[in-house]
Amino acid sequence: MDLKEASQFSAGEELEHWWIKTRFLHLEAALQGYVPTHGVRADILEIGCGTGVNLQYLRARSPSRSRVGKLTGVDVALPDGFTTRWATPSDRFENSLARVEAESADVLLAMDVIEHVDDDTELLKNSLEKIRPGGLVFVTVPAFQLLWSGQDVFLEHRRRYTKRTLGRAGEAAGLETLRLSYVFGHLFVPALVIRRLAGRGHRIGSDLVPTGKALNGLLFAAGKIEAAFRGNPLCGTSVVGAFRKPTP
Repeated sequence: MDLKEASQFSAGEELEHWWIKTRFLHLEAALQGYVPTHGVRADILEIGCGTGVNLQYLRARSPSRSRVGKLTGVDVALPDGFTTRWATPSDRFENSLARVEAESADVLLAMDVIEHVDDDTELLKNSLEKIRPGGLVFVTVPAFQLLWSGQDVFLEHRRRYTKRTLGRAGEAAGLETLRLSYVFGHLFVPALVIRRLAGRGHRIGSDLVPTGKALNGLLFAAGKIEAAFRGNPLCGTSVVGAFRKPTP
């Protein structure tokens, strides 16, 4: 979660939110079957880690947690010496990617990050220097410029993506594409109506807010069904990409 949205949630609410939990399903799908080239466990680096909820999930709740090695989170907004109670002694947090050693991780996470920068390809290239050859790269971004709204303005996005444009960004950075799909396809039409046709897209602020238990469960159930089919081939409010760093 973006640090600008963190004040709206407690730590428990964030981990249980339907949108965040649905993204975990797609992250798990990308991790399934991945075998790191270095050791038995995969060392994972997340750029733009925000509140660290994705890393917390991998450390404490993921079905793949027994195969997770060292976790490293990088976010320019983190204070020096930042830590959290769920982290192990090997986990670390930095506010500069330059402090991370080259080829020190097996998996790179960039979850709703590259849309924040002017040059997304350059960010991916710089991050890939920290990933070992053969490493997995998992990227999520907001989908379709048609859905641009006050939330994008609030979060300081530069663009929204399609499967094609995300694939191009990854390939321009030197990555091999493994999978591209839309997610939250069931929300595309409601989001379009609310943001464009009803005029609410001009409201500056975040759409990611706590929901009641019943609605939260219903929306997560819809996300689980979609994830079982590995996303939506036609539309969604986000794009998910799984890539591979080539071996020499």
